[in-house]
Amino acid sequence: MKDPYEALGVDRSATDKQIKDAFKKLARKFHPDLHPGDKKAEASFKEISAANDLLKDKEKRRRFDAGEIDASGAERPQERFYRDFADGPAYASHAAQDGFASNEELEEFLSRAFAGRRPEGTFRARGQDVSYALPVGFLEAANGKPARDVTLVAAQRPSNLFVRFVIALDQIAGLLVVIAGAWLVWTRPSRMTWGFFLYVNWFNPGQYYVYYAIIAELPPLLILQEVASNLAQAAGYMGLIQFAIRAPNDVADQRWQKLERALPLIGVVLAAMLLGADATIFGWQTEFVTRAAIFAGFDGGVRDVALVCAQ
Repeated sequence: MKDPYEALGVDRSATDKQIKDAFKKLARKFHPDLHPGDKKAEASFKEISAANDLLKDKEKRRRFDAGEIDASGAERPQERFYRDFADGPAYASHAAQDGFASNEELEEFLSRAFAGRRPEGTFRARGQDVSYALPVGFLEAANGKPARDVTLVAAQRPSNLFVRFVIALDQIAGLLVVIAGAWLVWTRPSRMTWGFFLYVNWFNPGQYYVYYAIIAELPPLLILQEVASNLAQAAGYMGLIQFAIRAPNDVADQRWQKLERALPLIGVVLAAMLLGADATIFGWQTEFVTRAAIFAGFDGGVRDVALVCAQ
């Protein structure tokens, strides 16, 4: 495996920020989503990802620099020389079997027998590398391996002048619809116009996803935005029902008066469901509540159409 510093194109003295910036730059260059079917780019992305995983971990980086582990994170076998084996119990046992009380006596005998044939001093020669397989149980591997961070790099979606023009038109249309609703409330204040205004504040063609990207790095502000959005959505549903009950003459038919009086309570229940669906950010299981809120919205839409047709 390639040296992680070489893979990321940084010096061994590089700071954590320099390593992070180098990885991000290369990840954008070799990301598989940008090169579908390109095996070479995929291999490069895996290589820089492995290098980043090793170098961003301070302990792994220290051990790699010290030569204790290799580029894959595996332990390096320690170099062992003649003296390591000669001083070991196995060599001592062989010496005893041959009639020598210790290794020193055996070495003295050999030095006399082969005097002049080798220089004085300790003889050190590296032997052949030894490979071995270490079986590890599944549970041991699953519980003992440290967690691994996975970095996802978002690919920039293609854009052009036409796409931006359409988005700009959406924004303008959304603003005009909200302004029209406000003008109706201003000139003809009534339950019907207020219902329409509440509805268009949430359901309009404007694009609102941009500011989510801006506040994504501020979790408290993002949660506050979600709470406000859920309340606005519930108010929008109730506003649409209110508008449908009273359209087109701002008069509620006797058949729908009970439903109109119950709208505040229905809105509170729907808002609670929408807020409950967001409790998943705290680790709660909210699938049932989420589905119920979605189906409640669909049911409200169908009933609105039925009310308008019945009027």
